[in-house]
Formats: sequence, C-alpha cells, structure tokens
Amino acid sequence: MKKLFLLLSSGFILFSFSALSQTFWDDVPLPEPVTEVAAINVDENGTLFLGSQDDVYYSTDYGETWTESNNWPGHNPNCFGFNSSDHIFIGTFSNGMYRSTNGGNTFSEINNGLSFWNVWDILVMENDDILIATPGGIFKSSNNGNQWNLFGTGLPADEIEKLIRAENGTLFAGTFGSGMYRSFDDGASWTACNSGLPASAMITAGVGAPNGYIFAGIFPEGMFRSTNNGDSWEAFNMGLPFLKLSGSPRGLSVVDIKIQLLFVVCIVYFHGAFYRSFDSDNRDEWLPIIDGLPGEPTTTALSSGSDNRMFLGTYDQGLYRSSWVLQIPDPPGITDNYSVTVFPNPFRTVTTIEFHIPDNEQVKIQLFSPIGQLISILSKDTYTKGFNKIVWEPEGVTPGLYYLRFQAGSFTGTRKLIIK
Repeated sequence: MKKLFLLLSSGFILFSFSALSQTFWDDVPLPEPVTEVAAINVDENGTLFLGSQDDVYYSTDYGETWTESNNWPGHNPNCFGFNSSDHIFIGTFSNGMYRSTNGGNTFSEINNGLSFWNVWDILVMENDDILIATPGGIFKSSNNGNQWNLFGTGLPADEIEKLIRAENGTLFAGTFGSGMYRSFDDGASWTACNSGLPASAMITAGVGAPNGYIFAGIFPEGMFRSTNNGDSWEAFNMGLPFLKLSGSPRGLSVVDIKIQLLFVVCIVYFHGAFYRSFDSDNRDEWLPIIDGLPGEPTTTALSSGSDNRMFLGTYDQGLYRSSWVLQIPDPPGITDNYSVTVFPNPFRTVTTIEFHIPDNEQVKIQLFSPIGQLISILSKDTYTKGFNKIVWEPEGVTPGLYYLRFQAGSFTGTRKLIIK
C-alpha cells in the first residue's frame, strides 16, 4: 500500500512515498454484471455508495464486498447526499429524489413538491437543509426531503448543473449555459459572477477550496479557477488536454473535481485524472495520475473516503480505487531538527541541496519521476550533525518535473524539483 504524507514547510510541499513503484489505480471488482458507475460517494462513516444504471450498492470495506439495496426501483442515479442523521439521498435522472433511513438497505421516493424530475446535484447544508439542482432551478427541503419548494431569486431560466459550497459558506450555482451564480445568504438570492469566464459558459463540475479558491469545469474550455471567492476567474488548464485537440467532443469535459488535502484533483472524459496544488502558480502544470486506468477512460465520478483514498467511476469500464492513501500525520517530536531545501528551484544546470540533521547519520537522497519511477540515487552516505550541502548537476536528466526524496533517521520528505 502506498502512503503519501503531506506537510507544508517554507513554502514547499513535502511528500513521503512508500512503495512508489505500485500503480496508482487498482480495479475494484463489482457485482456481476455491473460495469457502469453512474455515481459514487462516501459517507462520514466510510461507507461507499455506488449507483449503476439500474441498481444501488454499498460497501463498508472500500469495495472489497458489496451489498445491493433491496428495493431500488431501477432508476438511474445521478448523485448522492448525506445528512447528519446518516440518511442517504439519491437524485435520479427523470425520477426525482429517493431517501434511505436504514443505511442504504431500502429507499423510498420523496418527490412531494418537485416539478422537475432530473436531479443533477445535491448539497446538504450544515443545518441539514437540502438543496438540489434541477432543469427548472433549485429546490429546497427543510424537513429531510418530505417537502420540496422552488428556492432562490435571481437565477436565470436555465438548468442548474452544479451546487458548490465554499469553505467560507458562500454558495455557487453552475448553470448549463449562463455561467456561474453566487449566493451569500444560503441560496435565498443569487447574482451572476462570470468575470473572466467564457460567454454562455456551461458548468460541468465545481468545488470550493480553502482561502477563497473556487474551481469550475466548463465545457468545452476546460478548467477555470477563482482565487477571490468568485469575483473573477482565470483559465487554469496548463497540462490538461484542453490545450490540444481532442478526438471526441466528450473528451473536452471536466467531469468531476475534488479537493484532496492541499491538492485539487479532476477527471477528464477520455483522459483520466489529473492533480496539482490548489494554490499553485498558473504556470505550473497539472500532472496526470492515470497509471492503472484503462485506455481512454470514460470517467463519470470521483470521490474519496475518510482516509483520503480516492475512487474513480467510469461509464462502462468499472470502478477504480487509488492505492496511495493520503494522510497528514502528527508531527514527530524530532521533525523540527530535520530540514531540507533546494535552491535555485527551478534550475537549469546546477542546484544546491542543503539539509540539517540532528545527529551523525546516513542520508539517502533519490530522484523520482511524477509517476514514481526511480530516476537516480543522488546520495547514500553518512553525514555529520548540523548543516550539510550537496551540489547537483542534472546531467542526462530530461527537463521537467521531478520529486526529490530525502531520508535521514526517522524523517522522510520530498521536494518538488523543476529542471528547465
């Protein structure tokens, strides 16, 4: 099992990898004859819910075994939501809303007050009010889905595709052709916030990140980011396939976006998954994480569990689970005595690796590619207590992004390196 430890120090992102040679995505066996994953989500208890074309399943062991819901009526699930009472809500294509109060064993229809039956997204608020996105606007329930009412003023006469809640509580509604709208009052009123977005933007995915960052997938232009809570937007596509021609119009669609610790992860139809730091410079590139996925993956949904293990669903190629588990560990007591810096970075011909160790001990420094391939061992020697330096010239190493793994004593960390 891989582990990816994330720390923040001196403006650098640090990683710790084990078993880097493993593939990132593992195929998750599904009940026969299921191959289609229409929707996936993981509740706070770690139960994974999966909607296929006709059935709903759940797993309490991250997909090792599955239980089928007993009375699902065969409607196509689009999205899942969970409230504080562990009730499960499913929005469907053309059949409205369903709810389970027994952990997914059975579901009942809850469509009282709905006048539009396609439910594209579900947002459960902190007070357990439920907002759902439909072709006719936003509907709200304040009584666990027993009654729905059309909700919110200022929205266009357009389909609402995505509902996004920023970390500061601001709500965003992505539309089918009128761009993005924003609400500061829990959805009661909305105003357009499209500065920098393409005209008639069709929002396909969205997520809120810390510090006022918002991400939106727009068909067919790709990824856009706001760093100021939606006041303005900028294209954020460097490294994504939107900067080159695609063989299919569906290949120009950001299908889903999630925040994983300090990373933003997205899936693109026919192209797989990509990641980068959510607050990185716009000149940095998205990095692919496609190892283990089938060719031209027909991605449909992305989710993560309580231990930050990711799940990726496809239209007709099954379900995949990340073999890397992301964690933020408790800082070891001796970590403050270890440090490593690289300067200059980015660099072209030479850089200096400076590190501090609290005792005389062996230091191992390795260079890895973004997908975990060992490129070179830069050092495996014993160094004296205190500060030490290594001057490195990347002879024979192709320009690009790499990770420098530093191991000394019980400390392990990895610096991102860019060779120009």
